[in-house]
Amino acid sequence: MTYYYNGKEFMSSLDKNIQSYKHKANSKESLNHYTDIESFFRIIKNKNLKLNAIDNLNDKMESEYLEEEELNRLVFISSFCHGLENIPLWHMYTSKNYGLNIEFEYKSCKKGFIDVIYDNSRPIEAIQRSPKNEIDKYFINGDVEDQKFKWLIDLRITDVCYDSEIRENNPVYYVGDFKYDLNAMGLFKNEFWKYEEETRLIGKFRTTETKTTLPTYDYILIPVTFENVLMTVKFSPWMSEEIKECVKVYAKQYLGDNKAKFIDSRFTDQLIRKY
Repeated sequence: MTYYYNGKEFMSSLDKNIQSYKHKANSKESLNHYTDIESFFRIIKNKNLKLNAIDNLNDKMESEYLEEEELNRLVFISSFCHGLENIPLWHMYTSKNYGLNIEFEYKSCKKGFIDVIYDNSRPIEAIQRSPKNEIDKYFINGDVEDQKFKWLIDLRITDVCYDSEIRENNPVYYVGDFKYDLNAMGLFKNEFWKYEEETRLIGKFRTTETKTTLPTYDYILIPVTFENVLMTVKFSPWMSEEIKECVKVYAKQYLGDNKAKFIDSRFTDQLIRKY
């Protein structure tokens, strides 16, 4: 069994690289998120963003970056993009008739994405599924403490570095039995993913205990606020007018009239999707 020791991480030669990608992400004034209607409704109703365990991401190389695979349990990610509307992303991350591209714009705040959207007045929820698919919920960074141990989550926003030889160019250093460099986790993807132009919200666990077993959460929910965010909801190129109207009505119930605007994709009526 792998144990995680508080305060035993260390900075490697990646430090400058990490800081440069964090700076790029924090200098942005808007981010986009491709999703489906159901997920969008959950976001605006519950005011949470879902961060998935790194094992569940589409680039398998990411979860294989550390030789100690159990350490993947410490890193959770939500993906955004900072480029123009992208046809492959419509295909990969949305369903044909129910896809949305949500732009979060916050340039008027002159702050980074996390400072604008994270609602630190509410606890982060950590979700764990049982073998019977029942859900256990724990609270992190809040007043409610797990019975066995207490975890905290550090949030950061970073652009992705696309590197086809991650292990060779950015080795992970180990010292003794328990010092791990987790700073690179979630930062790198293989170069053939470069077209995604991805920016990531990353949650990394740390413990307040001296020594404890690693968590086994499936995903975490970050509480968010839209008070200083303007949403532009872009409809899938294949969405019907009836569904668009339903999205507008539902969204206005939770966002009001001035927090979101709705537009068609620039590819509407220009693409044929066969699946």
